[in-house]
Amino acid sequence: MADDMPPAVDDDLQELIDELMEDDAEDREHEEISATALSEATEYLVDPDPPSPEQVGWAEGAVISAQSAADNMASYVLDLRRALAVFAGTGRPEEALLI
Repeated sequence: MADDMPPAVDDDLQELIDELMEDDAEDREHEEISATALSEATEYLVDPDPPSPEQVGWAEGAVISAQSAADNMASYVLDLRRALAVFAGTGRPEEALLI
């Protein structure tokens, strides 16, 4: 009788389980990042010699500049990957027009 029963987990259900596991891992990562940020914020608030507003402004500017540079580099890397795929014959010819 056990042979007549469908498998307990079909492909669709397994895909859903995998997605939920990934979401759970992302949630844990988010919780860790939040805990770290809270810890740093608490440290900042109890610091007897906190940075001046000018120092904070400079640090924020540096972070924004670094993020902008990283975003630009990511765009260039994507363009290079497309070009390499086209030249290696693994990309679509129409991708050559995007470069």
